[in-house]
Amino acid sequence: LDDAGLEKMAGAIFGPKAPAVLEALRKDFPNDSPTYLATHLTTYGRMFAGSVQIAERKAAQGGAKAWFYLLEWETPVGPFRAPHTLEIPLVFDNVDNSRVLMGPGPAPQLMAKQMSAAWLAFARTGDPNTPALPRWPAYEVATRSTMVFNLQSRVVDDLYSATRRAVT
Repeated sequence: LDDAGLEKMAGAIFGPKAPAVLEALRKDFPNDSPTYLATHLTTYGRMFAGSVQIAERKAAQGGAKAWFYLLEWETPVGPFRAPHTLEIPLVFDNVDNSRVLMGPGPAPQLMAKQMSAAWLAFARTGDPNTPALPRWPAYEVATRSTMVFNLQSRVVDDLYSATRRAVT
C-alpha cells in the first residue's frame, strides 16, 4: 500500500476526520509503513477507541475498577505482528498447543507467565496485580494507565494519545 491508497482508505473510514487521524497515527507509529498504518486505521481508529470508551465509562461508574491492557509482543509467525486473539494462548498458558500462532522459542512462554498470572489474580481478587508484572494501576480518565504486555511489560499513561484524541 502506498500513501495515496492509505489516504483513500482513511477517507472511506473516517470521512472528514481522515487527515487528522492519519496525522495522529503517524505520530503514534512513526516507523510504520502505509500498510501497517492501514491496519492501525481499524485497530486503533475503531477497536482501541471503543475499548477506551468502555474503560472510561466503567471508571466513571465508581464501582469495580477498570483495568486496561495492550498486547505489544509480536509473534514471529506471519505478517500481522500481534493479531486479534493472539492473547488467548497467553492468558490460558497453553502456548505449546498454539505454536503455529506463537512461534518457536522461549518468548511465548515468558509472555504466558506474565499474562496468565495477571488473569488468575484478577479472577481471584478483582485486581490483576502480580509479582510477575510492574504495578498496574486501575484505569482512570486522568491517567489512562495501560499495561503494555511485552517481554519487558510496562505501564504507560495515555497510550497512543494522539490517535485517541483524533478518533474521539
